Amino acid sequence: MAEPTKTLKDAAYVVIGLGVIATQKVNVRRQELRKQLETQRKQLETQAATARELVEAQAADARTQLLKLAEGIEQRIEPLVDQVEERLPAQAARLFKEARGQAKEARDTVKTRLAPAPTKTTKAA
Repeated sequence: MAEPTKTLKDAAYVVIGLGVIATQKVNVRRQELRKQLETQRKQLETQAATARELVEAQAADARTQLLKLAEGIEQRIEPLVDQVEERLPAQAARLFKEARGQAKEARDTVKTRLAPAPTKTTKAA
């Protein structure tokens, strides 16, 4: 009778041992996957930061070029608009001047929004 009991005990120990080994393998694989995902996450964050910096730089360049273009157009058109205003009758000239003032305010608003945002600098205390 001792033989079947010993065989059952041995079988139980083998099953438990295999369970322990399987659990260890699962834990090792889980740790490997966690490390792999962490590495991929860091790479993705780096790529996203690089892309964001590139887009911000290109947007700043585009804003600068657009502002220069607008200033150039404004410098060419202003003398012509002055000539038109001088040739208008007094009442029309007054209305024209008001319209120019509103247009200038709108241009200034657009320029302000297009201007690059000032960078925050911290003062050393």
